[in-house]
Parts: sequence; structure tokens; C-alpha cells
Amino acid sequence: MTLAAVSRPQRIRCLDMNPCQGRFLELKLAAIQCLKYDHFFAQFGKGRHTNFRGLLDSKLAPHLSPGAYQFWRTNVNYFSSSFYLRGYSG
Repeated sequence: MTLAAVSRPQRIRCLDMNPCQGRFLELKLAAIQCLKYDHFFAQFGKGRHTNFRGLLDSKLAPHLSPGAYQFWRTNVNYFSSSFYLRGYSG
């Protein structure tokens, strides 16, 4: 099963003092478009994925801006344990 957003907004604008939040939103929107439920839940429900780098390069990259892709490529280890125990989330 693939997740699909019912609404297709032309543009989403968001503002956050922490630029990581914008990159996280973009990652979630990309995941909604292309990941199967089990991968989506592992990444965002559990906060960890055993092969985030593989998903990033093979599935998510085409749906990310160059800046967001580079951010997640640099921080690929964020999903190796619990993403939600990092920064303000912890």
C-alpha cells in the first residue's frame, strides 16, 4: 500500500526559526508521495529506519529540493536510532 495525499496543493509555505523543521516537513511530504506504509511508519512512527540512506537515494531524492536532499544526506544517521530523541524532540 502506498500513501497518497488526497489534496494536491500547488504550494505550501512554512516558517520556523529552526531550519531543520522545514527540511523535516519536506521529507515527510516526499515520504507521503512515495513510501509504502511500513517504511513510512518505521521512519516517522518509530523514528528510526534500518536503511534510511537507501530510501533517501532511491525513493525520496526525486521529491526533495537540492537543499533538503543535501541536509538529509549529511544527517543520514538521524534515523539510525530514534530521531525523536534528538534536538528539541528529545
